Amino acid sequence: MKMKHLFLTVLLLIAAVLPTSFAQDNTQVGLPEGAIARLGKGGINIMRFSPDGTLLAVGTDIGVWLYDVIDGKATPFLSQPTKRTHLLAFSEDGRILATDGGDKSDIELWNIDVGKKNSQITFEGDRTRVSSFTFSEDRRILISLDSHGKVTHWNIDSGEKSSTLSEANITHYAHNLTLSEKGTLFAYSDGNGRIRIRDAIGVRRNSNLIGHGGLPRLLKRSDKRISVLAFSPNEKILASGGYDTTVRLWNTETWTNTAILKGHNSTVKAIAFSENGRMLASGDEGNTIKLWNIETRKEHATLEGHSSEICALTFSRDGNILASGSYDGTIRFWNPHTGKTISTFTSEHLGLVDTVDFFENTNTLLSVTNNLSVKVWEENTLKDILTFDGIKTSIVDVSLSLDDRHLAVIYHFPILGNNNLK
Repeated sequence: MKMKHLFLTVLLLIAAVLPTSFAQDNTQVGLPEGAIARLGKGGINIMRFSPDGTLLAVGTDIGVWLYDVIDGKATPFLSQPTKRTHLLAFSEDGRILATDGGDKSDIELWNIDVGKKNSQITFEGDRTRVSSFTFSEDRRILISLDSHGKVTHWNIDSGEKSSTLSEANITHYAHNLTLSEKGTLFAYSDGNGRIRIRDAIGVRRNSNLIGHGGLPRLLKRSDKRISVLAFSPNEKILASGGYDTTVRLWNTETWTNTAILKGHNSTVKAIAFSENGRMLASGDEGNTIKLWNIETRKEHATLEGHSSEICALTFSRDGNILASGSYDGTIRFWNPHTGKTISTFTSEHLGLVDTVDFFENTNTLLSVTNNLSVKVWEENTLKDILTFDGIKTSIVDVSLSLDDRHLAVIYHFPILGNNNLK
């Protein structure tokens, strides 16, 4: 059996290989010349609700998918060529969606009503990657933060700069650069677990926090690292999630640590505040989501259902829905008050495809992605008909038996430092 190893954001199937009788859907959108279909919609990087809560924007490795929250219908917002999206922001009226250009320095503005790109803003003469952005309340200004700490205000109508403020002390060691929702503060972390909070409007409200670095020396250096940062909507609290499995809350007025939230058993990879700032959601590498009451500093609920790492969290504006994205390719909606599942979108959000192979006697496909997903795809509809769960670590190799009835998976088990077979 010959395995084809692909290191691409998406899997493309060439016209000469598959029949053309598959469903006419989003698998055909934005394809390069000569390709007829795409498996999946790209691994999830970020999610944001529209202000009225009716739409969910999902930024992936190939672009943006806009979901109707009620019926699950997805509309693709894909550039040519398709771009990896890590940043999303809705304007206050919900009519404009801003997306980033992945590793590039451009920002794209999309008209939600017509599903087309309005304009593209690019940092003139600067290839520095955009790290965070937000809209002003009047929708006329987009505030962006780049990886060098430069804060720029852009006029939405003209695409011109209206002002720029630079932070001279930012270096390439800065991680998790995050702009507050109001655009007046930003924060970042360093490799030693410390946090820097900087003013984004020139008032000089700057501070250096100990972060997760003040831990006992017995812990490894990597355990001090911070994996994610997020401001509360009113900017009074900064939350940090770390490799030490804790979530820490920081008062941005007194520059003090006010709480250490313990309960996760693995690295915290995603955090999100509710709009009223009373609840915090955190997701970890162990597939678990925790809901925290900010006032009591106590755990409110534990949400379980995903079969892989949590990579994105977001609350609806009214706080009645929490959406979670996972490397298992699904999006789940939760009631944050009861901790119960509302619905699940099995949306085929696959990560980078490492291996693909056709079954011996049919055009049915087997794919393996770097988010530990093993799927079998139906030849005509290009829908996944079988998914193998239970593999929680790096896949080394995959092989089908000659009669296509058995699948062997070799995976690496890091604790013991050896490989195992399923």
